[in-house]
Amino acid sequence: MAGIQAPGVGSNLDINNIVTQLLSAERKPAETRFASQEALVQARLSTLGIVKSSVSDFQSALRGLNSLTAFQSKTASVGNDRLFSTTVSSAAVAGSYSVEVKQLAQGQKLATKSLADTSSVIGGGKLTISFGTYDGDTNVFTENDKKPARAIDIAAGSSLADIRDSINGAGIGVTASILNDGNGFRLVLGSDSGAASSMKIDVADAEGNPLLDDSGLGQLAFDPTAEAGSGKNMQQTLEARDAQLMVDGIEVSRSTNSISGVISGVTLDLKEMAEGAPTTLSIQANKDSIKEAVENFVTSYNELRGVLNKSSVYDAEEKKASLLTGDSAIRSINNQMQRIMGNVVTGLSGPLRALADIGITTARDGTLSLDNTRMNRALDANIDDFAALFTTVGRASGNNISYFASSSETKVGSYAVNITQLASQGAYTGGDIGSEPFDIAEGSAFRITVDGAQSGTITLGEKTGLTGNELARELQSQINKDSALLNANRSVQVSFEDGKLSIKSARYGSDSTIAIGNINAGSSSLGLFNATGLAGQDVAGTIGGVSATGNGTRLTGAGDAAGLQIDVIGGVLGERGTVSFTKGFAQELNTLVGSFLSSDGVLTQRTNDFNREIKEIEGRRTRLNERMESLETRLRAQFMAMDLMVGQMRATSDFLSAQLQNLPSANSK
Repeated sequence: MAGIQAPGVGSNLDINNIVTQLLSAERKPAETRFASQEALVQARLSTLGIVKSSVSDFQSALRGLNSLTAFQSKTASVGNDRLFSTTVSSAAVAGSYSVEVKQLAQGQKLATKSLADTSSVIGGGKLTISFGTYDGDTNVFTENDKKPARAIDIAAGSSLADIRDSINGAGIGVTASILNDGNGFRLVLGSDSGAASSMKIDVADAEGNPLLDDSGLGQLAFDPTAEAGSGKNMQQTLEARDAQLMVDGIEVSRSTNSISGVISGVTLDLKEMAEGAPTTLSIQANKDSIKEAVENFVTSYNELRGVLNKSSVYDAEEKKASLLTGDSAIRSINNQMQRIMGNVVTGLSGPLRALADIGITTARDGTLSLDNTRMNRALDANIDDFAALFTTVGRASGNNISYFASSSETKVGSYAVNITQLASQGAYTGGDIGSEPFDIAEGSAFRITVDGAQSGTITLGEKTGLTGNELARELQSQINKDSALLNANRSVQVSFEDGKLSIKSARYGSDSTIAIGNINAGSSSLGLFNATGLAGQDVAGTIGGVSATGNGTRLTGAGDAAGLQIDVIGGVLGERGTVSFTKGFAQELNTLVGSFLSSDGVLTQRTNDFNREIKEIEGRRTRLNERMESLETRLRAQFMAMDLMVGQMRATSDFLSAQLQNLPSANSK
């Protein structure tokens, strides 16, 4: 500080000490008050943080109950689990199934004759491997039209090991390995599993060797319809087979040992066959996980209640308030949660409408208790009603309409559905091609654009004597195999109707389109021509009397039904029934708790209030420092003026004393 920094020259007073003590006397009460205020606010802020963390933990516990999928979880048990294992999704239907594993799927294995070592030179040329099924009774090999033949170039002078590496490097679904059978080394080729993955291997020997089993690349030739040593030169060690099983007495065949699509929502992974010895597969709701979620809900709610009570309770005996006694945020949380817990679920009419109906009751202190016997009884009676008590549920009462989803804006209620337009697919109809039988000319080619995605050139192979349905299936197969369409997730449905081929997109709605282009001359016999077909239409109608938005087969509501989505698959125009929508306790609580934790929620606002109080205290402390600096300057100025005055007075006194001493004495006269 500027000013006097030493004891007073004129007054000999310790001015620094005097000023310091005066400032301290002025500052200390305010600083003590500020420190006390800040400590209290910090303690309240810390307690509010504990409340916020507990609210967040409760929201996490709600996740096990506020989603319908939590109640759709299934478990499976197998009588003889050596036969197969299971993977079960929520789409599975509870029930009991008889499963008999008659045969496991396997790939074909072909082996060459034994050679001296892996470096033995075989030769070069080209291997063309076709896939299909072989019928030994008719001695016919039928190619798999979904798995085209693949060619592999073999360099001249290739050894057994070189050929193995070339095949494995081609990535065509054939594995090559070398086995030592004790007499030498054999090249073994294996296909994917399934009867339709049997192999036919054609060889073009670069050195022109005949296709005999003891010379050149021809050793790898394998035509199952030929004679051994004359094109059937490899030995089949394992036959390609499909998996075969009986499910509830129905024969099922698949190309792999992973069986899906037979029992809805269930995948069977076959491990062992046991023909004639069926076992039982039982699918049931995963009630244990639901019970655990309910128990977690009760426990977490009680923990939250404990935190809220501890932070806000008033101890009447000690006459002492808690840090957040009377706090507006705590009161708001308590009141709103108690209101929901004491309600019934609006829109439910079954036996389960309140938490007490499943054994959850509220004690006088606001905590919950759970009667497990009553909960188990309610869960066993009707799991769908149990789920509706907690989560969001939509139910459609009409034919060919189904509930799909909702949003946070959807209001609870029952909404009438009226359809004014059904969704349709984009469709292309070719020209009249006459009557059966039909032929496909070799090299017939065209391009197709499906829902805006263009295919590559689709080239058809020669086929004769086809029925209309066979022609449609062939065309559909070739279109849907196109890599560009596969990558774009596009597909078509082809049918033969009234002498014409009809091509439809698999999708519905206004974005569903079909266009044919780049037709060559060979395709004219199919009735195809360059043109764009009719675009599809979106479904249209009202939900709850309010115009809804269609997208394909999906209709999305507005107004009170905002965000409510239903699927409309076919049917008639007009009134189509109703869709009811309810929100269970977990969903309502999750929405409420989410609002507490949101950026404008009560907890965030109260946190901001406390932080603002701390900043205000910091501001008052800054203003105190500024006032103390001003006071110090003023005090030092005053003491400096006093010291100067005292010094002047002392100098005057000294002067007068000297003058008086110098006056002539009165006795000297």
